[in-house]
Amino acid sequence: ISIIPNVTSLRLGRSLAYAAVGTFADSANRDITRDVSWSLSDSTLASISNSAGRRGQLTALRLGTLTIRAVHGSIEAEATLVITNP
Repeated sequence: ISIIPNVTSLRLGRSLAYAAVGTFADSANRDITRDVSWSLSDSTLASISNSAGRRGQLTALRLGTLTIRAVHGSIEAEATLVITNP
């Protein structure tokens, strides 16, 4: 699994839509955003949605650094995000 976009910082109060891409045995890449479970290392810094139609939508709530996780079964991907001043 890969998490896109590969954004390392986001300004406080902004939102960003993340997507998950899976690479399969036939080497094809497919959007699996709807199939993963999204979570954050610190839910006080940001929120991320697992709701239909908004899955992967992150909103920056407080300054700091957090890890974003996309999990599909036993496979997971992580990305680091720094929330900065506006």
